[in-house]
Amino acid sequence: MNDPQNLIYLMERYLAFMRVRNYSERTVEAHTKMLRRFRLFCEELGVTHARQVTRAVVLNYQTFLYHHRKKDGHAMTVATQKHWLGAVKSLFSYLTKEGQILYNPASDLELPRNEYRLPKTVLSHSEVEAVLNVPDLSTPLGIKDRAMMEVFYSTGMRREELCNLDKGDVD
Repeated sequence: MNDPQNLIYLMERYLAFMRVRNYSERTVEAHTKMLRRFRLFCEELGVTHARQVTRAVVLNYQTFLYHHRKKDGHAMTVATQKHWLGAVKSLFSYLTKEGQILYNPASDLELPRNEYRLPKTVLSHSEVEAVLNVPDLSTPLGIKDRAMMEVFYSTGMRREELCNLDKGDVD
């Protein structure tokens, strides 16, 4: 495996680079696992050298991850797919910077969009009342806390939005 264009050889160089750059051992192990799966995917296509990896190969790998089922029959989460594709993007970015390949086949890869799920549980009316009654309204801090909780509950705004409110925003 001393062929300088072989994927195994170049992946080992990339992982060594990560260690030199002081990536945590856990991160290096995760990239090892993710890149091993990518290499096996490539080998199934007859691709064994970095220069043989095209944008189409990377896109096919992305499709493979989308359709892949784990041992329990469930699909990979979007976050997991993004991590696995991110390892491939990082590898090819490294190989391009090192001059091992002329162009990065993963450079314009669009990662899957994050899932935005609604909460599975919603507070009942009595639970909302219990939460809103927690602040001590006999103190200025309690009044402020209650006001903030009322704004959160009635508007659905995010914490950062509430923190950035000014007096002029109140109408």
